[in-house]
Amino acid sequence: MRRTICWALLFGVLGCSPGVDVPPSARYDSAGVQIVAYSHLPELDDLELRLAQTPSASIGLLEGDEEYLFRRVSHAATLSDGEILVSDGSEAEFRAFDSSGRFLRRFGGEGEGPGEFQELTKWVVTPGDTVLAWDGALGRLTTFLPDGSTHGTEAVPLPKGDLPALVWEVLPDGQFLVLPYTFRVGNFR
Repeated sequence: MRRTICWALLFGVLGCSPGVDVPPSARYDSAGVQIVAYSHLPELDDLELRLAQTPSASIGLLEGDEEYLFRRVSHAATLSDGEILVSDGSEAEFRAFDSSGRFLRRFGGEGEGPGEFQELTKWVVTPGDTVLAWDGALGRLTTFLPDGSTHGTEAVPLPKGDLPALVWEVLPDGQFLVLPYTFRVGNFR
């Protein structure tokens, strides 16, 4: 399986809305890298968001069944059939719940075997409800089918350079957004 790795020299927050055609402003830096910026989406000016009076599902407990106890929720997503997928970063696993919040299954977990993680860093649900999950410690990508079974695990070599690389995000098309990773030491005010 071939993966494309993108180096990001400038990272901005992009707002995307299906069906909205907003012409971006683009320029190129000295290395020839295209930088695209979306400054304003007028179609969203009158958008009003409201919370429901009651939640459609409640997942998680302070005490009770282990399936509902989380130590560090790192991300959640809804699948096309209404299932809710939640990752617990401290357990390096996924838990699936139905649309009402009832536990269905768990997959992943700590380890170094196929479908296991040392560090479940980033993940995304792709079209067709396939899950792409990045293990930052082992430098590999695992693909899970919608039922939670492991489809494949592959090591992904990151670009070499003066700074170590960090996978900032896994995109739904299987590409990565990779940034140089630096530690800053000093006084912060």
